[in-house]
Amino acid sequence: SVPSERERIVRAGGRIDFAGNVFHGPVGVAMTRALGDVATLRAGVIPTPVVTSWDGGGEDGRDDDDDDVGVGVGAGISGTGGRFAILGTDGIWDVMGSEDDAARIAAEAMV
Repeated sequence: SVPSERERIVRAGGRIDFAGNVFHGPVGVAMTRALGDVATLRAGVIPTPVVTSWDGGGEDGRDDDDDDVGVGVGAGISGTGGRFAILGTDGIWDVMGSEDDAARIAAEAMV
């Protein structure tokens, strides 16, 4: 669903089906980024993670600008002043897609 991800896959000779699965020949995966999946490198699947950070300056613990995409490393959620990292695979983000969910989990973990 991210245009730049789709473009990278197509440029590399891969294809994405209607369900969002990436294919190169008969080999298919359900993500455009993966660690250690050498077979899908030719399809444009890369190991580079999406990392987002915020400084805790905003009322909700994030900075006040609106440029955050995804969830990564943060500090100061809900005024706790703590630091945390959330690492997730495609299976996690299939069911938990918003920053708010991740921030809530991180805040609860720091209590």
